Amino acid sequence: MKKSFEVKFDKIINSPLFVAFLINIFVFSLSLLFNETFNETNDDTGMSALVANAYGNSSDRLVFSNVIYAKILGFFYRLSGTINWYTIFQLALAFVSFTVIGYIFIHKLPKKTGILFFVLLLIMYYQEFYLINQFTRVSTICTLSGSLVLVYALNEDMKKRYIGLAIILIMLGFMIRYRSALPVLVFACFNSFFYIVIQLKNNKIKETLQQIKKYIITYALLFVLLFSLFIIDKNFYSSNTEWNNYTNHNKVRAQLLDYGWPNPWPQYDDYKDSYEKMGISSNDSRLYAQGILNDRDVLPDSKLEEILSFKKSVTGFKFDAKHFLHSFYTNIVKNRHLQIALIINILFLFAYGIKNKYLIMVIGFNFIFLLIFLYFYYLNRIVPRALTPMILVLTTFILFSFDKSINVVRTKASNILVVVLFMYVCISAYVGFPTYLKLKQDRLQVTELYDYLDNNKQDVFLASRDVFRWNYKFFNSLKVLPDSIYINQINIGGWLSRCPVDDSIKKNNNIQNEFEALVNKENVYLYTKNYEHYYETYLKEHYYEDISMSVIEVFDDWVKLVKFTRNMKVDELMECSNAQINKVVPNPLFKDYLDFLISVDSNEIMDGSSYYLEVFNLMTKEKKTYCLSLLKKSPVQDGYKLDLKVSIPLKDFPEYDPDNNNIYVFKLLVKNNDKVFACDIN
Repeated sequence: MKKSFEVKFDKIINSPLFVAFLINIFVFSLSLLFNETFNETNDDTGMSALVANAYGNSSDRLVFSNVIYAKILGFFYRLSGTINWYTIFQLALAFVSFTVIGYIFIHKLPKKTGILFFVLLLIMYYQEFYLINQFTRVSTICTLSGSLVLVYALNEDMKKRYIGLAIILIMLGFMIRYRSALPVLVFACFNSFFYIVIQLKNNKIKETLQQIKKYIITYALLFVLLFSLFIIDKNFYSSNTEWNNYTNHNKVRAQLLDYGWPNPWPQYDDYKDSYEKMGISSNDSRLYAQGILNDRDVLPDSKLEEILSFKKSVTGFKFDAKHFLHSFYTNIVKNRHLQIALIINILFLFAYGIKNKYLIMVIGFNFIFLLIFLYFYYLNRIVPRALTPMILVLTTFILFSFDKSINVVRTKASNILVVVLFMYVCISAYVGFPTYLKLKQDRLQVTELYDYLDNNKQDVFLASRDVFRWNYKFFNSLKVLPDSIYINQINIGGWLSRCPVDDSIKKNNNIQNEFEALVNKENVYLYTKNYEHYYETYLKEHYYEDISMSVIEVFDDWVKLVKFTRNMKVDELMECSNAQINKVVPNPLFKDYLDFLISVDSNEIMDGSSYYLEVFNLMTKEKKTYCLSLLKKSPVQDGYKLDLKVSIPLKDFPEYDPDNNNIYVFKLLVKNNDKVFACDIN
């Protein structure tokens, strides 16, 4: 009995699956023990916010991922909202996928060779999948692991449960992002086709016909299932008018802003006359190019289609072989993963020679990768999150092309190359991971901003894209976004703009147009880093000419809370005690702003009111009105003293001299129950 147990135990710990798991769990644990995992883009932060109820309206739609996957995540979030299931699922799928790849290598190849190849892959890519969280990457590796199992199981006539596992992994990868899964399946189909050709060459016609039948049935079943997932997702969105309109808008947005030569958005100076005919100013073009396409009144769908039609007429892809080769060469020089893939190609030649039957298959894999690279080049989207996973696919399928006929660890011709490759991989893993190090170093502090959002739920905040597009830099990817944290936020720009969750927030706050609300509603603010002047110009060009802009608060030394106001009609004059401007100084953080510090003794009218600074220019006869923020309310005899502050653009006061002011007249405006009171300021 004891001996039987020992035999079973030895069999388990020496099994390819257990060895792969052991190696992988060691690397995975060390990775997360000594590092943090970060989102690579705002896509994952936004999708996790949608499914985690951060917008106060839990969504079964992830926009870029399948609705079935969204519902699975939603179920777990309903079980416990204290765990970031979105990131947990992606890490788990990456871990399972690596383990499966390791199992295939160790099972298919001589054990030492399989372990070597698996360790090489892990060292090369652990930070790309365990430390950098990005759904495109996870979709690719999940589909890759399933494809390897499928090809190997069909070729080796393994049990049906392996094919079932393969289909599940491929379906998961497809659900996470079908556009990332499909290129991997091209590699898999080519690999399977090549195996069939080899069997036909070996004159195993009867066996090959049976094999072809199995391949056809399996792949047909797989693609039927994948197509069903696609149709289910498409129908789910189209069945809801709001979401259907949003997805259509998002497609147009992507065509306008994500793809195109030589730049996604045609430069205004190059096509000034055409833009003017469409009623688009230079300032409009600057905002639109940054993805700020929210305004349905100024930019209805028909106008966006007109702009897209214009873009297609003036831009287009013209293949330049010299430029393409230069781009490919540049990526080889800069991308260590691509360098290693080329070395592995050479290793294959060293191990098998040029007369090996699998050489054509390896050449085919490289050709497929080149076509994919050409497609990325055509889209003008050669970015790490898309290219790096495809290099992993190429590398893995080349390593998968090795077989038990040659053990590269014992082949003299390749020993030196293996050692060099292993050393290069190890060194580059620690010296050359700029993407992760950049993510780690580029953290943005938003503690004050998020505390303010949370403590002022009665207000509505328009999140400008120049701040919120960097939301993946705010927290590590395991942080749980609190329930309803964005319930009072509307996204201005990016793929979440015009999203039904934003429309729901607008409806709950009686907002028809978010840009008009910035001016007409006292509780609507904009937070931005440095786009406030563009918004000011936009509002003047499309809504009101008498717009003034002031900075109410500054959060974390870089985010400005901005309020836009119009001039007000004074209903009644009032007396103010000790109303004076105490200090006018340059803002310590933003040199193009002046800080006005004002104090006044409070009276009954001022309690619970809004405060504004009216400035009249005696030379130009121009009047401007700025929103004030209350710094402090201090008790004094017979009432309170109010300390007020506002930061005003320096451009509004080109000739202001606080020690000798004979140009500007200042008044304090107090708005109480829709009635405006005014008093002079000394």
